[in-house]
Amino acid sequence: MPLKFPSLDKVTRSFMIEEFEIRQQELPTLLSSFLSDEGRQKYPTLVKEAFETFDAEWLLKELQPFLLSPDDTSKSSLASFYKRIQMFVESEFNRYYISGICRIALNEHITEVVVCSIKPLKKNDQISREKRGTKIVVDTLLNELRMDRPVEASLQVPLGIAASLRARKSIESHTNLVNWTY
Repeated sequence: MPLKFPSLDKVTRSFMIEEFEIRQQELPTLLSSFLSDEGRQKYPTLVKEAFETFDAEWLLKELQPFLLSPDDTSKSSLASFYKRIQMFVESEFNRYYISGICRIALNEHITEVVVCSIKPLKKNDQISREKRGTKIVVDTLLNELRMDRPVEASLQVPLGIAASLRARKSIESHTNLVNWTY
C-alpha cells in the first residue's frame, strides 16, 4: 500500500532535495551493495526526481532494473530481498519527508512536530497507536535524521515501526491545537 504524504508540496519537496544533497556529501549511497554500478550512478538523480515530482513507490519501480540479484534466488528469498529494498526506499523517503517538515517548522519558528500515521495501522500495532500524537522537538529530530540514525530511533519507536509513522508540524494557539499536515 502506498505511503500517504498529504499536501506534499513544492516547499517540502525542495527541502527534501536540500537535505538529500547535504547527506549525500557525507554518506555513500546506502543502497550501494544492492545496486549495479549504473544504479549507483543514477541513484542520486532518481532520488531527486522522486522528491521533486513523484513518491517512494515510483522510486522503487525506477530502481528495480538496477538491483543486483541476491545470492539465494529461491522464491522466498527473493520476496524477502525485495521487501527489504521496499522498506529501505520507503524509510528513506519518509526520512527526507520528515526532514522537510522539520525545515518548514524551523522557518516558521515552530519548535515541535507531531508524530502521525502514513498508512493504515495494523490491528496489533499498539506501539504506533500510542506514538501518534506525540510531540518531538524539531531541532532534535532533524539532527538525529541527519546523523543517519534509523527513522525509528529518531521517532523513538522500535525498529520496523516507522514505516507507518511520519511527522507533521503543529502550532499551539491559545486554547486549541491547530495541525497542518504536509
